[in-house]
Amino acid sequence: IVCKTDAAHAQLAADFKARRVQKTYAALVCGVPAARGRIEAPIARHEHHRQKMTVSPLGRMAVTEYSVVREWPKFALLDVRLLTGRTHQIRVHLAHLHHPVVGDARYGGWKRALQSAPSEAVRRALEELEGQALHAARVAFEHPISGVPVLVDAPLPPEMERIIAALDAN
Repeated sequence: IVCKTDAAHAQLAADFKARRVQKTYAALVCGVPAARGRIEAPIARHEHHRQKMTVSPLGRMAVTEYSVVREWPKFALLDVRLLTGRTHQIRVHLAHLHHPVVGDARYGGWKRALQSAPSEAVRRALEELEGQALHAARVAFEHPISGVPVLVDAPLPPEMERIIAALDAN
């Protein structure tokens, strides 16, 4: 989101801070979680691995909601909505549920995805993935000046589309 004026920027920044901007992510995960879910678990920096975050009673509360959009025997595509904004929140919460994001080497989704690949075509598509199969799919907010609702959708990246096509072909 880019603002043309300082006034628009100030209002939009306030909307982000007050959590009035709704962000929805698409996440391809290992395994198939329950059809819908709400994860309420505190997140803190990992005690021994300082670049990782972890669910910990010493952390700050974090809330993530998700729903399964599509599923295959060992994978699922989720719509994920953040109600808080913690570092690595989606990745940490989904890994905590034992459904890490595909391609996420830090939180267990890379090795498990490759081990779960049902075919060579899926394995090849997974190997082409750079980073995680996590995508900022939608943002909704009120225009900071006019107040008109704004909804912006971003299509899935080609590498996620290729994995989904390979899964569909099985």
